[in-house]
Amino acid sequence: MSQPFRSSLSGRWALALVAGVLLVAGLAAAPAPADPRRPGARGVPGGAVNGHIDVVGPKGPAADLSVTADGETEPVGAAGDAADDMAFWVHPDDPSLSVVIGTDKEGALEVYDMAGKRLQAIDPTTRPGNVDLRPGFTLAGATVDLIGVVGYGMRFYTIDQATRMLTNVTAPDLKPGMPVAGMCMYRSPVSGKHYLFADTLDGEAGQYELVDEGGKVNAHLVRGPWQVGSEAEGCVFDDERKILYVAEEAVGIWAYGAEPGDSTTDRKLVDGVAPNGQMSEDVEGLAIVYQPAGGGYLVASSQGDDSFVVYQRNEPWQYVKKYKVDAGDVTDRCSRTDGIDAVAANLGPLYPKGAFSCQDHINEAPGSTGNQNFKLVRLEKILDLV
Repeated sequence: MSQPFRSSLSGRWALALVAGVLLVAGLAAAPAPADPRRPGARGVPGGAVNGHIDVVGPKGPAADLSVTADGETEPVGAAGDAADDMAFWVHPDDPSLSVVIGTDKEGALEVYDMAGKRLQAIDPTTRPGNVDLRPGFTLAGATVDLIGVVGYGMRFYTIDQATRMLTNVTAPDLKPGMPVAGMCMYRSPVSGKHYLFADTLDGEAGQYELVDEGGKVNAHLVRGPWQVGSEAEGCVFDDERKILYVAEEAVGIWAYGAEPGDSTTDRKLVDGVAPNGQMSEDVEGLAIVYQPAGGGYLVASSQGDDSFVVYQRNEPWQYVKKYKVDAGDVTDRCSRTDGIDAVAANLGPLYPKGAFSCQDHINEAPGSTGNQNFKLVRLEKILDLV
């Protein structure tokens, strides 16, 4: 999931978000229900390792490019199908202090430095799924960078620029009103307001306005609910162009207007799954890469063939390339990826032109092994950057 960034939007930011979904929490205290899609759940046959159930369907065209990762995070704390989504936070003063915020949907929200070292694991029983963030939110009279998380509830956090630690700022009475699975965030260039889009495993969707209530963040439904179609999770906003992209997993990527008053039925199909498009179902995480003069890219996780598809950011969303993150000297490959994120900004000496991150379903040698994690790739290896 991708966020607009302080280099082209406000002079000093670079945020990218892969994926994501904010939903806060009166639900967090209750035990989370079993995931019915996971092998071992009642009535679900066994599947591939780590709980992934393979989708059998047509495969898209072969990848045009193979790259290898330049780094990876420490494995998440929980075993099984646990790592899910991530978002880059770009430090406003010192790029080397930027972080990756990742979700462990069987455990905590985790913060890593750009070398992949875990700095924090917060709220270990909330089982976060999707994460996204936006700068410029006014909370208790201060302007903060706001991080949103969903997964059995909705939660919001701020980040301390000095310590890089997160603080939970969720309103105690926040209840999204739907069993949210995915989310992404939006800062309107029209009103300056902040919003969160959320969707569910049965294709229901809604857009929430985020508000300060006594120094805590609450979310009020202002659009929908409406039906995307079948199962949807991945999404991303293009804040500059006021577009919301939603991945309907077995169908493709839909483009909607991003403003709360925009139509929920007037939408365009960016691309579909094979045999009618470049992607192989499931279509999962989405990310926007901003470039100067309105340029840039839309990136999608094509989970069914372990690849990532790149489109021009502008309509008609011309196909650019398909790539894979394969095993190299530093890490293994990215496989069966859910969440992604990408940002074209200086993230310090390891990623001076930006980075792409992908959730890895099976974490093998070389590098760390065991629980799932997030791979990191220098962005200039993948995209032509200005």
